[in-house]
Amino acid sequence: MLTMEEAVRRAASGLHSVSPRIAPSLTALLRSRTDDRYGRRETEGVRLIALGYTSAEVACELHLSKRTVETHRERINRKLGLQTRREPVSCALRQGLLAA
Repeated sequence: MLTMEEAVRRAASGLHSVSPRIAPSLTALLRSRTDDRYGRRETEGVRLIALGYTSAEVACELHLSKRTVETHRERINRKLGLQTRREPVSCALRQGLLAA
């Protein structure tokens, strides 16, 4: 365990110190937030695509580049096994992302 002086010196030099007792919980929390953030963003992308937004419109809404949206679209389609442009709409309806 670091002394207060050591912790202050580490912080002043740009290093981080975390108590070994809370490190596992902090790591788990950060991972869950990161996973959740990407899950929400991907879900919102599917919803917008299903609503008929173009890649440029989705990019604008989610503050991404058009190419990033196109890459996400390809990955989503691959993950979900979608092949046509209409399938994301059916998938989004089944998942409750769109009002019927």
